[in-house]
Amino acid sequence: MPKALARVVTASVRVKARSSSARTRKNPGLRMVLNFGHTIGHAIEAATHYRKLLHGEAVAWGSIAALHLSLNRALITPEEFRPNANLISPLRPIPPFRSPPRLKPPPPSSSPSPPPTKKKRNGRRAFVLVTGIGRTEVAHDVTDAELLATTQSMLNTMRRCRFFDLRGRTIQPMTQCLSA
Repeated sequence: MPKALARVVTASVRVKARSSSARTRKNPGLRMVLNFGHTIGHAIEAATHYRKLLHGEAVAWGSIAALHLSLNRALITPEEFRPNANLISPLRPIPPFRSPPRLKPPPPSSSPSPPPTKKKRNGRRAFVLVTGIGRTEVAHDVTDAELLATTQSMLNTMRRCRFFDLRGRTIQPMTQCLSA
């Protein structure tokens, strides 16, 4: 493992240990920060039947979506969006996955109740949003329309960022295709 990667992994483990400590059980918002990108990331895993992406890759795309949602809510500026997004895949591009050509919200009557999850409060999904470099907040008021627009923005980013050629070779890093 390269030294730089070893330092990043070590620092990440320390952050997770601090965030998961008994101290943070009294303040679950601190622990919730670790779920950045997971709400949409888990949906991507389920939609691709857990076969197309590794967990971290799905969460990376979910993180891009969370940044788009933060931008759409004017919690961050385009100038803050780019460096945050570029932190997501500096070592390796995020592989694309097959997605529907157009997303449409399901009719309200046909929406099955999602399974219970600890990431919900009063039946609302929890999203960790970025409010600046190194700052976050947890939102439980994300509407279906916002979720649809955010997911479409993430898919547009994925389509714009053609990371691999047909032989799996990297052709474009994230930094060259990201725009808010």
